Amino acid sequence: MPGVIYVTCTSVGRALIQSHLRYFPEIEIPLVINLSYEKGIKKSNFDPLDDLCKQNSIRMHRCDSINEKLTLKLLSKIKPKIIIQSGWSQKFCDELLSIPTYGCIGEHPSPIPIGRGAACVNWAILEDVKKWGDTFFRMTSKYDRGDVLHQSFFDITDNDTCKTV
Repeated sequence: MPGVIYVTCTSVGRALIQSHLRYFPEIEIPLVINLSYEKGIKKSNFDPLDDLCKQNSIRMHRCDSINEKLTLKLLSKIKPKIIIQSGWSQKFCDELLSIPTYGCIGEHPSPIPIGRGAACVNWAILEDVKKWGDTFFRMTSKYDRGDVLHQSFFDITDNDTCKTV
């Protein structure tokens, strides 16, 4: 039974996959989708995830765009229950959003609705925000706009950087 597919290209996505493997080993990860190396090296905080996928026998698919026909065809063939996205800067098309049985879940490093969009952690630090959060939400055709499923909150200290936050 196909389980959860991850669409990610950052260290936060790595942490999500590692937590999944540790706490839910019975739920299959049939595929991880990551950026092509050409696109990835231009992305801040890029993590190719090759080692993690190889160590855990997880298939990797690389693409320039999540909405490429080949990627959509592959996902349709696998028929995952859920797709979890983290750190992905491309909007999912409606066709992609409709593929998983239970939908697509996005992770965003802000307490949505605050901090929607890119570089939200950078802006929080620059604007001296002291209370911040992380959000999991049901993805829709609009960026960072779906129903919030879970939020966690934490403090940003004067010594924090984008990486530590």
